Amino acid sequence: MALLYFINSFGAVAGTLIAGFYVVEQPGLIVGLLATGSVNIILGLLILIMDRVLAQRTPEDTVSQDELTR
Repeated sequence: MALLYFINSFGAVAGTLIAGFYVVEQPGLIVGLLATGSVNIILGLLILIMDRVLAQRTPEDTVSQDELTR
């Protein structure tokens, strides 16, 4: 869980630095907002697709705890 928290925090810091020092200065605020919104929509759709694919998996497709300890 700590690793996920670290990745999330790292992404927030990286996004803030990139947005503040590069995106606003180079392509402009409107282009930056459109790019950010597009990336968020694409990632949201990707997560929804992954959720549906994983929900369709049967228990036989997953690895049991016994198989991991062998």
